[in-house]
Amino acid sequence: MKLIHSILVILIIAITTFAIVSLDKKNLDINIKIPNTDNYKLNKIINNEVNKYKLEFIKNAKDSKLKTKYHLYIDYKEYKYGNYVSYVFFIEDSTGGAHPNHRIKSVVYDTLNNKVISIDDLISYNENIINIISDYTRCILINNKDIDVSMMYEGTRKIKSNFNAFALTNDGLLIFFERYQVAPYYKGEFEVLIPYKYLK
Repeated sequence: MKLIHSILVILIIAITTFAIVSLDKKNLDINIKIPNTDNYKLNKIINNEVNKYKLEFIKNAKDSKLKTKYHLYIDYKEYKYGNYVSYVFFIEDSTGGAHPNHRIKSVVYDTLNNKVISIDDLISYNENIINIISDYTRCILINNKDIDVSMMYEGTRKIKSNFNAFALTNDGLLIFFERYQVAPYYKGEFEVLIPYKYLK
């Protein structure tokens, strides 16, 4: 009896595993590019961030009742400035909506002190920095014919969450804006470079 029970358990596990693998192969298209640095802690941080999006995507795809192909694409750009390295991830996922979702996530890392740099660290450097970023990006974006003025003013409002995606580059602070943040979806993403001299 115990033998039969064990065989049944093995069969159930095998069938379940097969179903998951089948779903992955037939319905899920996952293409993720991430950097492999020589810093173990940084690699772990990046992998944890990317895995959050991957697990969320797989769950949403499995929960969806639409019979369609789901995809998750993640690519990145690297920027360096002194002992800082910035990785900006461009995330595209589709789980059956009218068009794919797009998000931007940045990981800025201080390799000298082995710590992540957040928007709060920029504020501690200059408590007025959110106002500076907001005013500067508005001055640049207002001259772009592709932006929507009302969306732009909301997307550059003086709150931290509007400027979470950024990179430290040799030329200045690079701010990224997601689709829908300052312009309609089809206009794409935007970025504004702020020279460091304006941040002092």
